[in-house]
Amino acid sequence: MKIEEVQTTNKKSQKYQKLPFVFLGQRTNFKILSNDVEVLDVHYIPKLRAFVECNGKDCEFCETNRQLYRENPKTFRSHPNYFPVSTKYLLNVYETTPAIICPNCGEYYKDTQVLTCDSCKASLVGVQPQSLNRVHILRIGIKIFDKLKKFLIDPSTMVDDKDDYQEIIEKFDGEIPPIQAWNFVIRVDPNDKKEQDFQVNSNPSKVFVPEEISNLTLHNLKDAHYLRLSNDEMKLIYKGVTIRDVLNSRNSQSSAEVQSVSEDVVEDIQNAVDSLFG
Repeated sequence: MKIEEVQTTNKKSQKYQKLPFVFLGQRTNFKILSNDVEVLDVHYIPKLRAFVECNGKDCEFCETNRQLYRENPKTFRSHPNYFPVSTKYLLNVYETTPAIICPNCGEYYKDTQVLTCDSCKASLVGVQPQSLNRVHILRIGIKIFDKLKKFLIDPSTMVDDKDDYQEIIEKFDGEIPPIQAWNFVIRVDPNDKKEQDFQVNSNPSKVFVPEEISNLTLHNLKDAHYLRLSNDEMKLIYKGVTIRDVLNSRNSQSSAEVQSVSEDVVEDIQNAVDSLFG
C-alpha cells in the first residue's frame, strides 16, 4: 500500500529470510525510494528486550493484556506480563549513512571508531568512513512515520520545525521534488533509544541521488517482518522461556504450525537485539 493509505493488516506466517534492515544509531541518513509501506503490529517484551509480531484478534499477548487491564485498570502497565503493542512501518530506503566498510568481507559499522571486523576479524585500522549507498529496509514507529507522512504530503506543514521547508520548496520553483530527492536523517537519543526524531536536509538540491536510482532493486516488504510466534509459544514466554529456547524447540519439533528458523537466523535476531540495546 502507499504511505497515505496505510492501515493495519494481519498476515499469515511465512518463511524467515535474511534482509538488510536499517540499524538506527545516533544518526541515520537515508532517501526514500518508494511510497509503498508495510504495516506491522508488534508486542514489546521488556524482560527479553525483543519485539514479537501480534497474532491479531486471537493473539495470546493481547488477551493477557486485556485481562491485566480488567484486573488492574490503573496499574496494568507495570505488570511484568504486560507486553504493550505498537505499530511499525517498513519502507525501502537508500541509506547513505557514513560507515566503516570492511574491505575484506563487506560488513559495515556505523561506529567509525571500530578497529576490527567482527565478521572476518580483518583489521580496519586506516579504513576511512564512506556512505553506505545501499538499499535497506527502514523500520520506524508511529512517531517518526506520522511526521514523515505529513511532510511528504505537505512539506509546508513543517515550517515550525528547525528548517524552513517552505523556503526549500521555493528553491524548486514551487514544485515539490520527488520523494527520493529529499535527504532524511533519523536521530536517536543515546540515553533513551525510544525517543526518535527526524529532520530534512536543508538544501535538498545538493543531495546526491544516483542516476540509476530508479533501477535499484527494492526489497519485498511482505518478506520483512519481526519474529513470529504461535500462541502456544507465546504462553511459554510467560513461563520464563527465552526466545532462543523457543526457536530451538521449534526446530527440533519441526512444527507444522509455524515455519522453522535456522540457527543463523536465531543468531541474527539476538545480534539485532544486542545492537539496539548495547
